[in-house]
Amino acid sequence: MASITKLRHLFKLSFKNPLTNNWDQLYYKDITQAKSALATHQYIENCKKINSDDWKKVYTQTKKEKTIAEVFDSYQKNFLVNKTNHGTIKRRNVAIRSLYRVYEEGTVVSNIRKKKVHGVKGWQLYKDFYQHLSRRTVNGYLTEIGHMFRWAKETQVIECDVISKHDLYTKDELQPILHKEWKPNEVIALKKHLNLTEYQRDFLNLYILTGLRVSELLGHNYDDPDKEFNWDNVDFARNILYVQVKRSKIRLARAVHQDVMNILVKWKGLGFKKPLDFNYGWIRNNILPSICMTLGFTFTMHDLRRL
Repeated sequence: MASITKLRHLFKLSFKNPLTNNWDQLYYKDITQAKSALATHQYIENCKKINSDDWKKVYTQTKKEKTIAEVFDSYQKNFLVNKTNHGTIKRRNVAIRSLYRVYEEGTVVSNIRKKKVHGVKGWQLYKDFYQHLSRRTVNGYLTEIGHMFRWAKETQVIECDVISKHDLYTKDELQPILHKEWKPNEVIALKKHLNLTEYQRDFLNLYILTGLRVSELLGHNYDDPDKEFNWDNVDFARNILYVQVKRSKIRLARAVHQDVMNILVKWKGLGFKKPLDFNYGWIRNNILPSICMTLGFTFTMHDLRRL
């Protein structure tokens, strides 16, 4: 039987299409409209039960356009469900859900470009809403959103182009990326500052000498557990680390300096369960701020790769 379900801001009418006999949905902002449509479809169902064609007098088949919620749901169930990279899944879901803060779930996708508020329309509404974020971050969200809508069109879920490269900030609209320029005295301080603890110095040397990204040596990675670095990934006999680097689905062998192996031998002897038995949040919130406070200057973990 046809029924109404209350969503966050909408009312969803579920009913059986009298032509295809498949379940379908319509969305309404107003409960009165939803109840009126429900009554119509209940009448149609009763006519069908008694084999009466009177339902044709009240039913007109119109081409139903998809809403953001419907496209998102289809994308999750038919595309994201097959992905194995947890980072990709999380990134896509975060970006797509960001749409709901600007456009309602029941917005027909073809109306996204048409929506206008105080003279501002389409994707500019989205960019204005997130103007507190960096433009590169917003471009990242729009790129992920674009992946979904292009998939929807290519799989015939929708027929229109919803977003294009012209909706993103162009190169001359982006803020320049400023990389840290290391000063000679800062580089010396990383190696020889007297107030650094032995562990802090070893921690820095591990990343400086390997040149690896911070996540590639972490013992905890909630987004991608297969990437976690353990003692099993260290070949002490051959001075080799087996790490899963960016855009790789397998571990690759990385020959490292003897000083790196000396650090790992020391930590293993101290009984560490993993070389770095924590996640990135612990580095960001505890280890790195403490080191920067001691040294008297700031840097990011990625800055160490530029030494």
